[in-house]
Amino acid sequence: MKDFIKFFSIITGLFRSIISILLLFSIGFVIFVDNHLFLATIDLLGINNISSAIIKPLALGILILAFVINTVIARSIFKAGENGKGHLANVFFGLIFLACDAFLYLYLRDKLLFILIGFNGLLVLNSLIGLIAKFMGTY
Repeated sequence: MKDFIKFFSIITGLFRSIISILLLFSIGFVIFVDNHLFLATIDLLGINNISSAIIKPLALGILILAFVINTVIARSIFKAGENGKGHLANVFFGLIFLACDAFLYLYLRDKLLFILIGFNGLLVLNSLIGLIAKFMGTY
């Protein structure tokens, strides 16, 4: 059972690591792109009426915060697969990510979001199985 939990912890941890790398690339995009082009990109996403002077620092702050939080969560997933500590936090953050993905799905109606929902559901399921294994004394 411990190998099963470790295997799925590696899969979900790699998924979170890929999301962290994508957030790092988006930070680079925000830093190096022109203000007007970035404002046009935000306008394409459907967010209007935001000042061009505040949008770039705001987006940069949000992306840096999301990168740091996601990296910490990815490390927590890997550590939970190794020693069994942190499964409860992974369940909590996995449910938060599932709620965010469900909101994005209702807003965008894109079928590719099912991949995110599936991996975050796998994170929650793996962490619940890890909690059960921890209570049974496997760790």
